[in-house]
Amino acid sequence: MVMFEQRTLLIMSCGGQKNESGEWLPASSRYTGPLWQTLRTSCHLKPDTGIAVLSARYGLIQGSTMTQNYNARLTPALAAKMIEEGSDGLWPKAPPGVPQISYGNRACAEMASLSRHGDAPFDTIVMCGGRLYIDVMRALVHDIMQKTDAFSFDAEIIEINGPIGKMRQKLAATFPPQDTSVQTDPEPDAEEEDLRPWERDPAIRSQLTNAGLRYAAMVGVIDADAADGQAVMEEDRRRHPSFLRHDDDGKLNPLFRDADAEAFVSEITGQNVKVCRGWLRHDWPLS
Repeated sequence: MVMFEQRTLLIMSCGGQKNESGEWLPASSRYTGPLWQTLRTSCHLKPDTGIAVLSARYGLIQGSTMTQNYNARLTPALAAKMIEEGSDGLWPKAPPGVPQISYGNRACAEMASLSRHGDAPFDTIVMCGGRLYIDVMRALVHDIMQKTDAFSFDAEIIEINGPIGKMRQKLAATFPPQDTSVQTDPEPDAEEEDLRPWERDPAIRSQLTNAGLRYAAMVGVIDADAADGQAVMEEDRRRHPSFLRHDDDGKLNPLFRDADAEAFVSEITGQNVKVCRGWLRHDWPLS
């Protein structure tokens, strides 16, 4: 299974100040307001940081999605409509005479693509904007979590909202300069040495393996008898319904998600998530 470093998604509100060029521009190049100025001049993003925009016209889109100049404001009624339609809603709305199905973007598809269709899910989601924007972002992110693998199950959510000056300060502080100074590698401390405890303790390896098999049985990748049996599998499914994926007919869709497996194994064994991630990468018998 493919493993990636921790990834951050930044969702920005669009803003009223724009590059008014008549040319099609990427969303991340369209907006010129104070928050976008801070993003461009004071934020130090890692190369793999995803950028998305919540637009009053285009909905939730990737920063690379092409946009035309427009004049639209996120009103309470429009925000309610975006929340009601969810991440499957198509934005912008089609002009008269044009079928909506052939027009617009779906937030769930935009974010799935940005996460490489679940191969590189986002572990931290930073939302930046006014209160209405934050409300819509929060609802769409929750909906996307239920429908795609774009976000880790236990993704950290950071909301940046308030007076514009405070928002600019917090946005810059959330993405500080990276320390690029050359340092010699220190001796590993006790915590680092414990990131692979299964290598020195067979009991921990057994616990991790048992929990991993329970997760695999719960999501339908292996038979219940290959783990702890039917009763345990049914109880795990009852307690963790968000880990399960179903098709349109309600049938369980067997899908092993690394982020979900890490969270489940950590809960069952009490081991640090980093330990569980390392074990899945290096010692998981079904990989």
